[in-house]
Formats: sequence, C-alpha cells, structure tokens
Amino acid sequence: MAHTGIHSIGEEPGFDLAHFLACAGVGRRIVHCDPQGVLFSQGDSADSVFYLQSGRLKVTVVSANGKEATIMLLSAGDFIGEDSLTGTAEYRSATVTAITSSNAMKITRSEMIRMMHDELSG
Repeated sequence: MAHTGIHSIGEEPGFDLAHFLACAGVGRRIVHCDPQGVLFSQGDSADSVFYLQSGRLKVTVVSANGKEATIMLLSAGDFIGEDSLTGTAEYRSATVTAITSSNAMKITRSEMIRMMHDELSG
C-alpha cells in the first residue's frame, strides 16, 4: 500500500514549489494570453513576476527612435519580469507578447519575496 504525505512526528511537510507555481493563491493568479496578446508593456509598473506555465513569448524593446528589437524568446518554465524583485526597477523595461496561446502565473512582488524569504531560505 502506497502512503503519501508521510513525515516524521513533529516535522512539518516541506514547501511544494511545483504547487506554488501551478496553483493560484494569495498574491498569485493564472493569466492567459492569446497569440499576439501582451502580458505587459514597456513602461508598465514593475510590480510582479511571471512564471510561464505553457506557451511561447517574445520579449521586445523599443528604442527612443521607435525601432523595435526582439531580445529574447521564452518557453514554459521560464520566469519573466524578475527585475521587479530588486526594487530598483519601477517600470518594465520591455514588452512581453505571446507567440502562441500562453498561461502564466502572475506573482506579486511582495508574495514572491515572502516566499523566497520564508520558504526557500531554510
């Protein structure tokens, strides 16, 4: 007979990172982007980080003279907007657009910092 969730008496079960990145909860929600949909735009407030659950995204920047450049392609398992965690980036430095239908976990800056401090520091 298989047992799940077994741990020593007095020992708390460990933090489940896969569950944290897969399921909505306090300070996090799943967002969907259709192809050509914009997850966030250059100049938007940098108040959250995203974890790409499925799909493909492209990251672009627009120069002062209006020229757009693709700087990165992203796929499932990638993080986007992690510069918001430093506290030095008040605004997004790039635009992120869906290439294919995509789902991402949007995690508020405060929840991501709390999780890294409380759950991953031990």
